[in-house]
Amino acid sequence: MIKRLAPLLILLACGEGTGPGESLAFVFMSKSSGTVPDEWDVYVMSSDGTRVRNLTQHVAINHEPAWSPDGGKIAFISNNDLYLMNADGSAITPLVADSGIAADPSWSPDGRVAFFSTRGASSRISGHLFVINANGTGLTSLGDSTTQDGPPAWSPDGTKIAFSSRRETTHSQIWIMNPDGSAPVRLTNDSTGAGSPSWSHDGTKIVFESNRAGNVEIYEMNADGSNQTRLTYRPTSIDIRPRWRP
Repeated sequence: MIKRLAPLLILLACGEGTGPGESLAFVFMSKSSGTVPDEWDVYVMSSDGTRVRNLTQHVAINHEPAWSPDGGKIAFISNNDLYLMNADGSAITPLVADSGIAADPSWSPDGRVAFFSTRGASSRISGHLFVINANGTGLTSLGDSTTQDGPPAWSPDGTKIAFSSRRETTHSQIWIMNPDGSAPVRLTNDSTGAGSPSWSHDGTKIVFESNRAGNVEIYEMNADGSNQTRLTYRPTSIDIRPRWRP
């Protein structure tokens, strides 16, 4: 699933800070109205809105930032490739750079990065998931070229990855699997699709978006797929990308 770039300012992830004495709380992507159309940058700021700092500062589409569990690194996408940098913007390094499209980086508790990529896929609108170590080693495919998988989400204990996929259905469904790609299990069976899974902090529940009732709403279920419950009732709105509060 390739996400559309959203307007101007998007808070995408939270972290504890960037080092001793730091109190930066947010990393986000932003586009100034005075810049060229295809220039977005990754910024950080304090929780009170002060100390806004541009970390990337180069002409590219820099987006989808994700803070590492220890707050010391930020993974992000730049012109379709996966990059890593220190939380102060230094040491920008490509983790994966190839002819495919990378998207949706997600950190494991032990510091690995899962992400979506079209590398090896039959088209640039389909693809599957990969995992890579933060030092650029150990790139591992979690599917094959025939799968169409969406954004990954690590469980809090690092033993499972939730994701959306069209592996068995026309529309995306929510799945979980082991971090090595084994033992995939489908949790939803929506006729119109489900996506954007996010784990609760204790790992017992998954919140997600679904169009099963004729409008995209937010749902919650147990981590084994049981007790699927609708949380929002907003027929005039489209509710997407739910995330648990840090």
